[in-house]
Amino acid sequence: MFNLKEVAGYPSSKMTVQDYSKTLWMVDRIRMRFDHEVAFADEKKFYRYFGKGDEIRDNEENEIIANSYEDIITLHKKELELLTELSKTFDVDNINEILQDYGTNIEIIKQTDPNHPVDIFNLLKRMSIVWKSIQQTTKDVNITALLENKLNKYFQDWNRAKKMVGSAILNIQLYNDLDPRDVMNGIIKYGDRTYISKTKLNVEDIKLIANEAKLNKKLDAYVNWLKLSPELEDDYKLAVVEHDMALENWEDTISSGISTLTYPINSNATSKAHDFRKHFKRGMDSNCDNPYVLKSCTQNFKFHKIQQLCSDPNHSSPPKPENLCFSNHFKDAYLKLGPFKLEHLNTEPVIQVIHDVIYPNEKDLLLKEFRKRKVINKLTSFPEDEETQAYKQLAAQDAHFTERDKPWLIKLGRRWELATSVNMFNPNYRFTAENYQVVNYGIGGLAEPHVDEYPLPFQPDVGGGKIFSTIAYMSDNIVGGKTIFPEVGVAVTAEEGAMAFFVQKENYTLLLLIESFGTAESVMCDDMIILLKSKDERKSMKRNH
Repeated sequence: MFNLKEVAGYPSSKMTVQDYSKTLWMVDRIRMRFDHEVAFADEKKFYRYFGKGDEIRDNEENEIIANSYEDIITLHKKELELLTELSKTFDVDNINEILQDYGTNIEIIKQTDPNHPVDIFNLLKRMSIVWKSIQQTTKDVNITALLENKLNKYFQDWNRAKKMVGSAILNIQLYNDLDPRDVMNGIIKYGDRTYISKTKLNVEDIKLIANEAKLNKKLDAYVNWLKLSPELEDDYKLAVVEHDMALENWEDTISSGISTLTYPINSNATSKAHDFRKHFKRGMDSNCDNPYVLKSCTQNFKFHKIQQLCSDPNHSSPPKPENLCFSNHFKDAYLKLGPFKLEHLNTEPVIQVIHDVIYPNEKDLLLKEFRKRKVINKLTSFPEDEETQAYKQLAAQDAHFTERDKPWLIKLGRRWELATSVNMFNPNYRFTAENYQVVNYGIGGLAEPHVDEYPLPFQPDVGGGKIFSTIAYMSDNIVGGKTIFPEVGVAVTAEEGAMAFFVQKENYTLLLLIESFGTAESVMCDDMIILLKSKDERKSMKRNH
């Protein structure tokens, strides 16, 4: 039985020398009722993070919802299989005659690059609109039967898919500071490399992406996309009026996080619109001097920092001169036999990369477990009204699971403990750290700038709040896909088997996770799969190294 003096905030004035000598616990603050583990508001979330994790899904799914590169590869394979079957019965010219009404042909489909976001956009259109329409309108029963047999399970809902892929292209263009005209033409430049798609975006596609920009409060991108096409001139003029009116209403625009240019587009705009730059500068000074609104400062006033880090083709931000790369063993005799390769990227806050933490066989086991449990979760904030419900679903596939019933995962956790020098797992206390979370970011998906944990007194979480977070990467050789710390100018590129480690306490660590948009070998899109685990502070002690 526990001595309550050891765990319950016993008045220090009544503590004797004998009490202190027997005390195993030190209480450094009183925990309020809402701070207790049993008061976790969201029961489902509680079990995801600290219980058994996500339930294993039924293997028999009725449909395939394309949220990831892996899903896109599946759709394209099925489309190619359909073409193979059609060519056995019909002449190529006959098939092309059917397809030309939809602006495509056999050669375009065969050469589609399922790694390029523009080709992915058009692939999803075919799987949502083109093949469905052919199935419904053709009078040839053989074509109808083939489509039903090969594609019925893989047809997509365009109302949902267009929101996802439109937002994906918008994210890729914005965060990597790409020219919208290049993207429209299927050209994406990344460092000294240029990737060209087989297909392009048409006028309707441009308008779709522009509207997604408006929904996401990006009026500057809204205008820039609409001006790409002469056919959208009327829409562009209306967008310019809306943009310049937002500059006039500068107070609402800045407080609402609406992104605009700092100057009016129309030369005849009012003086209030021309004064926006002055108010923007004042808003930046006010917000960026307040650490509690660090997220809005970076997102609304210093977005160029994010763009610079995202568009940098270098592998990761190089260690600063005062930082070191070394073999870390904590003077432990065991670890000296196989020390961890540590790359120290930043000191305040601490940001480090530890290489070769996950072994290939463990990656396979993690992905197998992930595929059994994965669910689609919203990791990016979107409008909440019913009209944009599908838009909210631009999200990652993720799965939570615990090491309590998986010996191989305990082994991985012990290695992480050795690498970080803290306890990560206690079989007798679930709040030592959160469960493992495997995340597969969707096409163009991202976690917007956020702070994982605020310093005291904002630590109401179970276990005392996060003391640090770890991100292990299970993807490699991709274009883009970085973990960004914009306030300190650090970007970590995904490297299979490596783990990024960053401290949360006593500072504000602003974090941005951005989806990869390419493979180095192929073209533009691949899955960024990561393994997350956050360490809670209060209920476990540091290792004695």
